[in-house]
Amino acid sequence: MEVYTIGRLLKAVRKEKRISQLDMCRGLCTKAMVSYIENELRVPHRKLIEALFSRLGESVDLSKVPMTKADFRRANLEYLINSKVSMDEFDIKGLLDEYAACKKSMTHLERQFLEFYGTLYENRNFDKYEETLKNLVSVLKITMADYELGELPRQLLTKTEIFILNNIARCKYELGEKDNAIEMLQFLYAHVDSKIFSIEEFSIIAPVILFNLANWFGDLGDDEKALEFSARGLEICIEHGRLNYFAYHLFNKGYAMSLLNNKEYGKKMIELSLGVFNKIGQKRNTDYVLPILKEKFGFDFSF
Repeated sequence: MEVYTIGRLLKAVRKEKRISQLDMCRGLCTKAMVSYIENELRVPHRKLIEALFSRLGESVDLSKVPMTKADFRRANLEYLINSKVSMDEFDIKGLLDEYAACKKSMTHLERQFLEFYGTLYENRNFDKYEETLKNLVSVLKITMADYELGELPRQLLTKTEIFILNNIARCKYELGEKDNAIEMLQFLYAHVDSKIFSIEEFSIIAPVILFNLANWFGDLGDDEKALEFSARGLEICIEHGRLNYFAYHLFNKGYAMSLLNNKEYGKKMIELSLGVFNKIGQKRNTDYVLPILKEKFGFDFSF
């Protein structure tokens, strides 16, 4: 009989971080199931083991988790969907349809993933905030049944839950609840910047949160805060090779510096960021900001 060691690893990480079974598994599975997994009495579903490690602030090598062909296919689809959305590309309907079709039944964690990204696809133009907010809350309640809109969560969070909350905050900001939206994202940033989270997981999640905070403080006219958050986001992207948000933070830093009377250096950073956008196939971002830069600062770039 083959022995799977992933449960032992889960227990070791949990014990090292001094987190209880109940705090780790709330909304994901029962405490009894965690005990079974940690004692090698159950072979966990790959999505459950991924979520449990995520609550501990860690990623997990899925090659150590037994998977069916359908499980393996869904794991690959999740990677493709995440990669596209992280690059601000939302042409994911085909991938979502394939995800839903590759196995007749799915776990509640797979359903949460599918419904979350389905909601992002439906609001890919970011203009249906009230409807999207309602759907996101419903999706979050799949694993956080007692969540109430506007409240800060008082529990450990999976990466998926963090991204759902990030998008809830975005909707609330656009609907005028700006103070609460900023409070939510500052809470999320503090959560992922805690000692619980590994550097790898922190470097994936933090640039997304910092990008929104930089945008919002810039929108509110607090250019010093916008510069602070964009500079921190850029630092993380460079240090950990997270290129998907590199150009965004570079642009925001240059924009904030230009507003703070350092136009020469700010212009250089903006020009570099626009070149990166063009290189990675996101010329639409360049086309959108060029007239704004011309009107705001007199910057004239040719791309």
